[in-house]
Amino acid sequence: MKNTLSALMVLCAVLSINAQNTALKTNLISDAGGHVNLGLERTLTRLGPLWSLDLTGDYRSWDGRSQARRHLLGMAELRHWQCDPLLGSFLSVHVLAGTFNYGGIDCDLHFPGTDLRELRDRRFQGWSCGLGLGAGHDWAIDRHWNIEAQVALGWVHSWYDRFNCLGCGRMTDHLLEHNYWGPTKLSLSIVYLP
Repeated sequence: MKNTLSALMVLCAVLSINAQNTALKTNLISDAGGHVNLGLERTLTRLGPLWSLDLTGDYRSWDGRSQARRHLLGMAELRHWQCDPLLGSFLSVHVLAGTFNYGGIDCDLHFPGTDLRELRDRRFQGWSCGLGLGAGHDWAIDRHWNIEAQVALGWVHSWYDRFNCLGCGRMTDHLLEHNYWGPTKLSLSIVYLP
């Protein structure tokens, strides 16, 4: 947490931040899952008064008990606001990329073409990239604070190695590929406007 606060202070010092064009945020859903999640959004006045760019990073470097749950994910998102930048409704397009090491997770989710039940007995390690479209809304709480909710759907392509079990290092398959279609972002964020 100390490193996160230090990073935010450096960002504030480097950028000429004011409440009209910049927001700092964290996704409470990711935070509740034990991830470190930080975002920075800035209006893009050169594109027009209703455009902004949101840059978000999500990091988890530790394992759960008898689980592998590690990842580093970055996302850049271009947003178009309906009335006011950083307030109200918006539509977005995003790109994402990251690395992962997941396994030993009891999950019953199944999307078309993606069976997450395989995470129970195997471990998957690799990297991925993707695209998505989203919609969201920002509600003002007071002068410096907003709450933001967003959902996005898209495509993610992954390159990965499959391991026979969580604890063993025996690789069973190398450089497999997978296409995922479904939710790419679900957020409920607390937003700070300096």
